[in-house]
Amino acid sequence: MKWEQVKIVPKIHIDGFVSAFEATYKGDYDFKGENHNFWEFVYVVDGMINATADDRVHILKSGDIIFHKPMEFHKLKTVNGKAASLLIMSFYLSGDSVEFFENGVFSLTDEAQEKVEQLITF
Repeated sequence: MKWEQVKIVPKIHIDGFVSAFEATYKGDYDFKGENHNFWEFVYVVDGMINATADDRVHILKSGDIIFHKPMEFHKLKTVNGKAASLLIMSFYLSGDSVEFFENGVFSLTDEAQEKVEQLITF
């Protein structure tokens, strides 16, 4: 039997990481906002947050993730006076399909949440 190679055509590429950290914010946390020239995602490990992306406002709960594109002004605030645990990663991203993540807010499946938990453990 002759084996044939199947070519993989990457649609996105992570060019480098800027930061990655897990943090728990108290119930009165209110980050006034920032923007920068790289991508960032905020994943809610536990609790709820109010995430602002330019003029859009989202309430995110455990298992939700938001992507902030370069130069998008974004803010975070805890909700209902309760703490929230987050995983925040920032990175440079390129490729033909990066627009999929622009304005992206997703609720992860249980399987995807397990993968993120493995990433946090790593």
